[in-house]
Amino acid sequence: MLVFFITTEEQHRAQDRAAELDISKSEPPGRPPYVWDNRMGCVKRWYDYGSPEDRLGTIYFNPVVEGECRLSPIVECTTEVTHHPPKLERQLQQEKIADQTDHKKLVEFFFYDLLGSNPRDPEPDGSSLLK
Repeated sequence: MLVFFITTEEQHRAQDRAAELDISKSEPPGRPPYVWDNRMGCVKRWYDYGSPEDRLGTIYFNPVVEGECRLSPIVECTTEVTHHPPKLERQLQQEKIADQTDHKKLVEFFFYDLLGSNPRDPEPDGSSLLK
């Protein structure tokens, strides 16, 4: 998992753009740039939709609360990358991918595809991206 911060305005822009690129609007499904999906409180990116790999990246948006229970103009974002088993094995649980390289690529795709900008520089420990 990686943690990074964006503004609430960037969150709205990202979710609007993900809705425009919704995977359900592409034919056939999964062809770039139609690999994003807007969901309540998150955006999802299919890496290889329909393949046996079927990896899925999710960026969750978490509101930041300041003093006196006021919402901050900053949103905390966390990543999750999962692998879904082949269709015959769907009853098995999805497997979370811990490799930080996959999480960093997801953040790059998020900034490039949904915000049209470069990702912010990671902190030295690689655990978060700066605002």
